[in-house]
Amino acid sequence: MLTATHNLKKGLIFILLITFSKSLQAQTNSNQIEFSGIYGANTFCPDFTVQGQIHGGELVYHLNMQNSTLGYLKALNIKYIDFAGSYRSLQSLIINHDPTSKGLLGDAYSFIGRLDIQLLQTGPFKFYFTPGFGFTYSTVSYFSNNNPIVGSKLNLTSQAGLKLVTNISPSTGIVLGTDFLHYSNSGERTPNNGINTINYTLGLIQNLNISGPTTPNNPFIYTGLNSFFTTIDIGFRGQYQSKNEYVRNGLFVGYSRTINSVFSLETGLDLGHYFTTFDPYNWGPTNENYASSLSHWRLGLSIGGEARLGRLGVFTDYGYNLYFDNVFISTDAKAHTLNNHVKFYLNPGFRYYVSQKFAFQIKQYTNKQAADYLGMGILFRTL
Repeated sequence: MLTATHNLKKGLIFILLITFSKSLQAQTNSNQIEFSGIYGANTFCPDFTVQGQIHGGELVYHLNMQNSTLGYLKALNIKYIDFAGSYRSLQSLIINHDPTSKGLLGDAYSFIGRLDIQLLQTGPFKFYFTPGFGFTYSTVSYFSNNNPIVGSKLNLTSQAGLKLVTNISPSTGIVLGTDFLHYSNSGERTPNNGINTINYTLGLIQNLNISGPTTPNNPFIYTGLNSFFTTIDIGFRGQYQSKNEYVRNGLFVGYSRTINSVFSLETGLDLGHYFTTFDPYNWGPTNENYASSLSHWRLGLSIGGEARLGRLGVFTDYGYNLYFDNVFISTDAKAHTLNNHVKFYLNPGFRYYVSQKFAFQIKQYTNKQAADYLGMGILFRTL
């Protein structure tokens, strides 16, 4: 009888161990939901001094990618793809030490797609790098309440952060993070200084009884090694303190060399067309800060790279202006004109590959640290 009872206990323990083991395995591959509080300790932007703190919260759905064997997930060690919605109150911020400016920056609602790239695991702690991109809706703008920093209510948003995660139970974790967040309208409306903020977050993560996606039956895999490609785009630049817009065109002709399953290098020539140029007799409307040009044409040479995440390509090109007859007019007490002042530019963007040879593209054109315009266009590639 004792033997039977002992065997029964051993059997129950064995069943419980198997059940608990399977439960932990399911939790390892389950999606998660997270809620974190946000504290913005430092906010800054070009041309203005901003004082005060930001408070808010963030709700995140973590799509667990550890069931998938896609090459770019393994190569970059991407554990989760996130969909994050957040609220930030900027009501307490003041501009240039002026107490009457309190409330001018309103509130911000963001929706961001993010990657959780695991950098390190030590004991119960996991460290992640979390880059993201999305949109922010500002409740105020220059045209609604004379906000001098944010020129439009709908803005593009970029984010990059670090976070530390550890479990406090088999299905619940605690997360501590810090990130840098920027939002602006990419030059579609001016003024367009944009908001930059350094944030700290603290929250809880809860496992869900939902497994992450598995590998698609026919995943898109880019197979080109050496290629020449051309991109064409069009965009709009906002006239200063006006809802009128200037038209821009961009053409890029370049060469790409694939390094591995994710990364490639690229180089080429950037040709820009300015439909409207700077007019010294119409100084106000045509003065566009670092985007002011005395000529209709601009030519640059750039080098950069692309990371391909399935059909999504993320690229950045850093270039030097071979020809850009620009003019920069300062507005301080010692006003002066600088010709050919902008030598370098940075053009990041995204591509969505419909096929190996064709993609839709979004490209942000910048001059020094300032946005010029957002180009929407297409890519053609020869393999």
